[in-house]
Order: sequence, then structure tokens, then C-alpha cells
Amino acid sequence: MGLTLRQLIEKVPPEIKAVVQSVKTVFNDTVRNTICDDARLVLSGVSVPVKILPGSSDVIFDFEFSDEQTLFLYLAPWRNHLAQLVASGEAVLSGLIRPNPVSPIDWATKPFASIENQISALGADLPDVIKHAKSLLEIIDRERLLEDLYKRQAGDQQVLTNVFGSYNTAPPTIELYWGAIGYFAPLLGTSVEGLALLTLAHEWGHAYSHVGADIPGVRWETHKFRLCDIYVQEGLAQYYAERVVEKLQSRMFGGLDAYRKLLPRQPPEYRTHEQWKDFTPEEVRFAMLAVRQKDMAMLADFNLTLVEARNKLRGSGIDPSIIAPLEDLF
Repeated sequence: MGLTLRQLIEKVPPEIKAVVQSVKTVFNDTVRNTICDDARLVLSGVSVPVKILPGSSDVIFDFEFSDEQTLFLYLAPWRNHLAQLVASGEAVLSGLIRPNPVSPIDWATKPFASIENQISALGADLPDVIKHAKSLLEIIDRERLLEDLYKRQAGDQQVLTNVFGSYNTAPPTIELYWGAIGYFAPLLGTSVEGLALLTLAHEWGHAYSHVGADIPGVRWETHKFRLCDIYVQEGLAQYYAERVVEKLQSRMFGGLDAYRKLLPRQPPEYRTHEQWKDFTPEEVRFAMLAVRQKDMAMLADFNLTLVEARNKLRGSGIDPSIIAPLEDLF
């Protein structure tokens, strides 16, 4: 039996839980207010508790890593050190061992002559060290482990799994997985605080989409929300999460850093919102409120309504085809 995610999370220092809890304590209200301002939805009369847990209780917790993935997990925490080794080694190689011809130092004169042989010996081994460090970096950077974690096989279909947190609809509850956040933040080259903030914002994006009430007090009916296209669900959560971490970057840049480093490793469902960048929060809100009324809203419905919202609010008469088909985006 191979290494499992459960075994990895069990090795995360318990103090990481306090770090994630602190992010929740400090930023929870700010995240909520930021999304509330953008979406103009309120949670009056609805409680959405935020729980801090080691990891997901579903099958992802027992995800078994391949030998190649296990090698990645062993090497990945050393990525920053390996990158520094390459950068420093190349600087030493070009500056000290192969000095600039205009260097003021004449190595043949005292007091430098006595160390010339030591420097030459270093030069003999350093290129190989740099080469090997680059090879290890290539192993780390080509591994797509997170992509595998995000999707699991269920019968003949692949379904999304919750890696760093989740939003549960009945009852509405947010969970942050401090063990997974603590383990994977260094692998992504970002901070635990930043990844925790991003995850918190993403899950609140789900919560406001689902149970946030509009001006007449209408919410997204739970059965319709569950049947909604996953590209719309995750797209909205990511849209609001990105806006949160951008607005909070002066207080915690780590959130935006985590977003930028995690996004390329996430599946297409988490990148839908990238095609909405030219639309305002009010236009996104308009489209969301419209698809909430559908029994099974699809991404095509959302995108069409989004363009209609822009045309109505700006009077621009834009062709809906400006939003690329899904297959052209990924």
C-alpha cells in the first residue's frame, strides 16, 4: 500500500491549526463584507458556521499516491532551497570562479594566490551540483499531483473533490482543512496564511451564491443550486475569491500570491471566471440572479445572461460570442 494523504496530514505540525484559526478569526467578517458589497446579497436569518478540521472526510483523505507522486512529495518541500541553490551557484560560477575580465583582482598576486586552487576545485564540482539541482526542480515542476487530488473517479465519471475546504449546503456550513492547507502551502511556494485566506474566500463565495438573499429576499433554492453546472458554481466562488484577495492584498499579500500559484494547478472548473474579467460585479450579479431561477443552469446560460446584463446596463449591444466556448478556453 502506498502513501496516503491521511498519513501526510498527520505529520503536519498541530500549531498550523492555530494559524488557520487565526486567519478565520481576523478575516472572516472582512471576507464576508467584501463579497456582500460585490454581490449585494445578505445572509440575514441564515447562519453559516466555519469549522476548522484536519482534512476532508470523503475518499480524498485516503487518496493513495503513486511512486512518482511520493518522490514529488519528498522533494517538493525543498523546492525553494533548490531554486536558491541554482541561483546562488550560477552567481558564484559566473562571478567568482569565472570572474569578469575587468575584475580588479589579480589572482596571481598575494594574498590571493594561496586560495586560487581552492576556488578552482570548487569550480570543478559546482556545474554538476547546479545541473543536478535543476533536474530535481524539473521533477517537482512537472508533477501534476494537485490536479489528481482535485478529481476522483466515481464509477465511470470524474467528480471534483474538496482539497483545502468545502461548502456544504444542508445545513449551510464551511469547512477549512488546516492539515491539507499546512502541507500543501509550502509545496506551492506560498504561505499557510495566504492559502487559508484564499480558501476561506472561496467557500464564502459558494455560501453567498447559495443562501445570500437579494433585495426581495430570494435565495438560490438548494436543489437548484446542487443541480447547477459545476462550472458556474466554481466559477462564481473563484470570481469572488479573486476579488477578495485582490482587495485585501495590502493587509495580506499572501492571499493573492496563493491564488496566482494555485490557479494553474486547478482543473478547468476552477478557471471559468477568467472569461468574466471584462464584466463588472453588477453584471455578474445580474447573471447569477437570473440562473438561480433555472432548474438546471448551465454555463452557456450564465454566459448568455452575462452578456445580456452588460448590454442592458451599458447599452453596448455586445455579441454573446465574445465569451469563448468552454472547449476553446482550456
